[in-house]
Amino acid sequence: MSRGFAASKTNAPVLICHCHLRWDWVFQRPQHLLSRLAKHWTVIVEEEPIFDDRPPGLDILTVPGGVVVLRPHRRPDQDHDLGRLVEDYVALVRGRRPLVRWFYSPIFALYGDRLGPDLVVVYDCMDELSSFAAAPAGLKEAEDRLLERADVVFTGGRSLYEAKRGRNPEVHCFPSAVEFDHFARSTDPHLPTPRDLAELPRPILGYYGVIDERLDYELIARLAEAQGEGSIVLVGPTIKVDPAGLPRHPNLHYLGQKSYAELPGYLKGFDVCLMPWALNDATRTISPTKTLEYMAGAKPIVSTAVQDVVRDHGDIVLVAGDTPHFLELVRTALDGFDSSRAEAGRRRAKEMGWDATHYRTLCAKDSQARIYQQNKELLIAIKEDPDSWPFRQPVSELFPSEAAKYLQQVKDPIDLRTIEQRLDAHFYLTHEMFVADLLRMVENCLDYNPKDSDYSNIAIGLRDRYLRKEVTEVDVPASPPAAK
Repeated sequence: MSRGFAASKTNAPVLICHCHLRWDWVFQRPQHLLSRLAKHWTVIVEEEPIFDDRPPGLDILTVPGGVVVLRPHRRPDQDHDLGRLVEDYVALVRGRRPLVRWFYSPIFALYGDRLGPDLVVVYDCMDELSSFAAAPAGLKEAEDRLLERADVVFTGGRSLYEAKRGRNPEVHCFPSAVEFDHFARSTDPHLPTPRDLAELPRPILGYYGVIDERLDYELIARLAEAQGEGSIVLVGPTIKVDPAGLPRHPNLHYLGQKSYAELPGYLKGFDVCLMPWALNDATRTISPTKTLEYMAGAKPIVSTAVQDVVRDHGDIVLVAGDTPHFLELVRTALDGFDSSRAEAGRRRAKEMGWDATHYRTLCAKDSQARIYQQNKELLIAIKEDPDSWPFRQPVSELFPSEAAKYLQQVKDPIDLRTIEQRLDAHFYLTHEMFVADLLRMVENCLDYNPKDSDYSNIAIGLRDRYLRKEVTEVDVPASPPAAK
């Protein structure tokens, strides 16, 4: 990593991501999404603090792809407002540009005014963190606040979507994808198999990923005992479980953490890919990304019955109902895995790549251009409507004598000029976010003015002419005629 500031993107929004995962630990969903967004926006990532011998400060690290990582640090015995250091840095980089706050852990939302107005709040829920071992105190309460405020909520899989969809009107299922070309390298005959894998007896039954409380270690021990020939290999860092308590057997091998670049070589060396998940609170809503990665390598996959694996990939993955069934599927996986299943897996992985069409909504230029044009056309139509005159400028400019009273009552003001500035700065990730600002403009007017006033009638008329068809449900009374 090198030190430095984010490259200047003059008018683009600044995205500050609050993440519990170290950027340089395991390359996964945050890295895939944020490195793509960084092609268009300034992206900053706040990590959890490091406690060491240094005085309070920030490590400012520029990582490949132009993302800037902020790593606060202080001495364990010296309290300091590290959040203030992060916010000061963000303010310096941001200037007057729009701000997007992107949360992976709700616990970051508790600091200061991070859920305040005049910014877009995104909650990208990739795991049910409160179900994990050693979850921080207050996490559930923090998520309640975040879900109440968030403009957009993404979930990493179907089960998470079902758990969150009733808690925010803008929850969207956005499953993690795969870098197909990266993992398809495992099928290249010229790619060498890593030495620590190549020397082991075959067949090799392999898993790569985090070794933590989500794995079924009793199942792994039974598999090691039942496997007559070959090797069982677990590749990845060990966290939140005691290494001394892990099962041990002559044919069971823990190879430690490997880099993202090395994983295709290990995938190549696996004969059967394992997903030996424990069925517990920590796995109830997981949607494992490695499913697609294994598919890209055209390998047989044996998994326990995690719900999202069963529902989304049960036609390709061999899913076991219990331990004896798992052992039997592993034993017969190679003989029962034919070219049609391998090709079906590769095809699915290719279709669900990070850069495939249905992921361009977030970051690809062609989709953003379409969204921009759609929003621009709606904005022009509203601005050209004679009744839009009270909304074309901020209240402080149009009605200066009324501004102080208005701003005391309306905490999140918005007007057509501000919306146009946000639009031209590519602030709106989706058309729905753009419409939400227009609806807020109308709702502010209705909240401030008497029900039967000219201004309320104008607002209702604009909403009915331009916005009612944009939303599936608008909780408003029948509209009177627009004011003349």
